[in-house]
Amino acid sequence: CLGFGNGFESVSFLAYMHIFFLLLGFEFFNRGMDHAWHGFILSIGIVVVTQSLGSLLGFAYFFSYPSRNAITVNVTLLFSVILFSGLFFGFVTVVSAQVAELYLKKGLVKIIRGDDVQIINKLGTRLPLLNGDHVQTGANSKAEIILKFSKEVIQLSSRSFFEVDDVNAVQSKIALLTGKGQFKIPKKKLTKKRKKPRFKVRTVTALIGVKGTEFVMGTGNEQTSLLTLSGEVTMAPVSAPDIEVTIPQNQASTVVQGAAPTKPVTVPPETRANIVSSDSTETFKQVSFPKAVSIEKAKKKKKAAKKKAEKKKEE
Repeated sequence: CLGFGNGFESVSFLAYMHIFFLLLGFEFFNRGMDHAWHGFILSIGIVVVTQSLGSLLGFAYFFSYPSRNAITVNVTLLFSVILFSGLFFGFVTVVSAQVAELYLKKGLVKIIRGDDVQIINKLGTRLPLLNGDHVQTGANSKAEIILKFSKEVIQLSSRSFFEVDDVNAVQSKIALLTGKGQFKIPKKKLTKKRKKPRFKVRTVTALIGVKGTEFVMGTGNEQTSLLTLSGEVTMAPVSAPDIEVTIPQNQASTVVQGAAPTKPVTVPPETRANIVSSDSTETFKQVSFPKAVSIEKAKKKKKAAKKKAEKKKEE
């Protein structure tokens, strides 16, 4: 902007320096503000302001000496149009890739995106999430995740490991591999063509299907426990998705590695309140779950019940 030789040399120089300014601005603001979007937007702002000032100098010189710089103007303007178009469409692409937003409410959170790891400890920070992102909350921490398309809300407790599997306009698939989370899923009308749950949660031991409800779930490497607060939720073992139980409001079930989900039991109000307010999965131990049966035994029981229903229908 201070000028390099004649006026249009500054324009040419700045045009070639677009990428440098973009990367420099992104790196500086991203590190300094702990917010990737601030860095991205501000870096584009640097490019726009820099190019505008350089162009003003160049045009001022061009109108004084038009014949000498006509070719330089055409080449520089063409280069600038192409570059600005690329920046614009690149920005739109990145924005459209966002499928959720994370809000840090307490403590710290780690976001893992490929080989990039970012640790956030500034309360109130909001960050975009993409498909494939992993989120890990620290000790004594809380984070809220809002999915973009259907506005599902997930409250993560301490020491939780969460993954955005595949969130789109049709269905939301996420994973809670360890820790505790409270899920609030808005109700939507299901069409005749699509009766499958539009919200699915995967854990190490269970698959959860939701059509519109609120529930609390605690999970680890060998067990997943779930309490339904409103509506109903289905839960099945990862190794046998067809062996599922439906858990109605105010009831809970658990599934351990190699076994079928337990029969849902009603949870007293006081125990429900403890499970909801607690920061740990340990409160699920307050529920007296029935003894779990093996997956093989559950399959035989389901097969026998199906035959009995078919025979009754024939009669």
